[in-house]
Amino acid sequence: MLVWHEALCAVYIREKLGEYKELARIEGSSLGCDEIVAARGTAEDLEGGGSHATLNDSVADKALEAVKTIAKDRTIEMSEGIACILGEEMQELERRQGDQRKSIDNSRETLQNLREMIYKLHGTCTEGQEHLGICWSWAQRQCIGISCRQLSIRVSRPMGLAGEQSYTDALRVISYSAHGIVGQFTNSKKLDQHSAESAVQARQATLSHVGQAHAELEPTCWKHTELRDNITAAEVQLAKRCHGAHIETLSQDITQVGSHYQLIHYDVQYLDMQMHRLQVVGHVEKELSLSMQELRARPASTQAVLMACAGTGRMAQKKRFWLHVPWGPDSFGCAMWTGCSLADVLKEAGVKDGATQVVFTGADKGVEGGKVQYFQRSLSLDDALLGHVMLVYEMNGQDLTPAHGAPLRLIVPGWYGMASVKWLTSIEVVTGKWWGHQMEAYSFRRTATDPEMVPLTRLPVRALMAPPGYPEFFSRARIVAPGSHRVVGRAWAGAVDIERVEFSSDAGKTWSTAQLAQKNGAFGWAQWEFDWQVSAEGTYVLSCRAFDVKGRSQDEPSDELFNWTGMGDTQPQLVYVKVDKSIESEGGIIDLTAEQRAARTELNDGQYGAALDQSLVEALYRSPGSQ
Repeated sequence: MLVWHEALCAVYIREKLGEYKELARIEGSSLGCDEIVAARGTAEDLEGGGSHATLNDSVADKALEAVKTIAKDRTIEMSEGIACILGEEMQELERRQGDQRKSIDNSRETLQNLREMIYKLHGTCTEGQEHLGICWSWAQRQCIGISCRQLSIRVSRPMGLAGEQSYTDALRVISYSAHGIVGQFTNSKKLDQHSAESAVQARQATLSHVGQAHAELEPTCWKHTELRDNITAAEVQLAKRCHGAHIETLSQDITQVGSHYQLIHYDVQYLDMQMHRLQVVGHVEKELSLSMQELRARPASTQAVLMACAGTGRMAQKKRFWLHVPWGPDSFGCAMWTGCSLADVLKEAGVKDGATQVVFTGADKGVEGGKVQYFQRSLSLDDALLGHVMLVYEMNGQDLTPAHGAPLRLIVPGWYGMASVKWLTSIEVVTGKWWGHQMEAYSFRRTATDPEMVPLTRLPVRALMAPPGYPEFFSRARIVAPGSHRVVGRAWAGAVDIERVEFSSDAGKTWSTAQLAQKNGAFGWAQWEFDWQVSAEGTYVLSCRAFDVKGRSQDEPSDELFNWTGMGDTQPQLVYVKVDKSIESEGGIIDLTAEQRAARTELNDGQYGAALDQSLVEALYRSPGSQ
């Protein structure tokens, strides 16, 4: 558009200059051009050394004034003309913007109609499945199912973007999901029930093997400590490389790429998208070598998937395993992932009878547990053939970034994040039981070599809040003014639906039920909110906890909770809040020295000023990342 404006103005100026030249020739005398001609002749004489060697000053002054007058008049005329042209173009631009707004309104109405149609289609398909009595085990292997429930949710919340772009992305999501309707992704009620029951079984297996009741079986080992403020330099280094989510992003439905948690086991890989190929090998009828172009050409789907690290909450355990990332509750993220079906790729390769597991290998290589290795994980064949497991190449509508696994990664919805292998290079179908280092590392165990260790698999139930108010830079203590504050957060439970979320403003002594919305996807999360009324200044400890429809709940706060590698902790989040009206005034003075000193135990003994009560120290520093 800018180039067109420049062209119009250039043509206009050229035409006007031509007109001015002609006018100067015809009507020059009326504008003082006689003097200009005289001045010009005199100047020529001077230049040629003629007899008129002296230029009359008055004539020169008149000629100069005439030139100024002509320049001024012509400049005004030209500027008015150019302004007229630009004004017309602005009117045209406004008209086009109006048309675009109408188009957006029409798109919004179309999306609503599509959503209503999808709900009806979902009901029809559910009835059809019930009447036909489709065998579930056969259906999951043949990729028969329907993603209407997922699609309806995604259409109602299109990517969390604003304006026309959100509807463009929403239409793209619909396009992807249409492939799911004809059989690419199996997100039916039966799938949800299967995943939900598996999640419940995983939690039961965990609680029966580790936890407070089994804390006495901890071995004497230098890899554990009972302090929380003795973070080592190695842990700091891991924390800098493997960052948690920004806790305040819990106010948003979708986690932006830069705020999504990351765990980089070895090094970020930089793979050439044009050259990269995925190898599908092992116990299959036909081995495959698929380029990114071929993978992107396959039917695709976009899903909102909540991902959390298995080590979430490690710092909340007093008997802390310190040879891993010192996570608080902040290793989470809920993004929109786009990719094709793993089940379809396996089906194309043709899994042979006798296959039991599928092994996924990433390009990142390092040393762990004293062994040189590539990062590898496995799924049972049954889990790999569930239609919702994805081979992903986009995150939030954009190509994967290198740190998030570009150009291709695995996404296993409803599982802890370690299952979603980044920089995916190969898929191998195997017989028998495959058990690599990353399977053992991510297991609940009582000892380092526990023969009955329980693998971490599916996500537990959990709620977190975006801390209200404003933070103090060092301690992250939150400050709010007296009054009403809407506390917003998110809750998740993998494939299981959330029953309720509870909120406390007195460190869990009493609880109130929060308002709860629907999840943003079968494997996403749900928003909750609570209006907290506080009138008295002072210090408060906020907390939240969630319960799912299968009866699962979070861990009760305890210093005795233990498993050898500090995995899967779900103790409720604690948020330290100071109520002080000074926060309303820029330049207001709020003394948080006691909160700062409390970060080190030896400084909170009263020698350097008033000591912070231990329960408040726990709220502020028990699990870094809460604030």
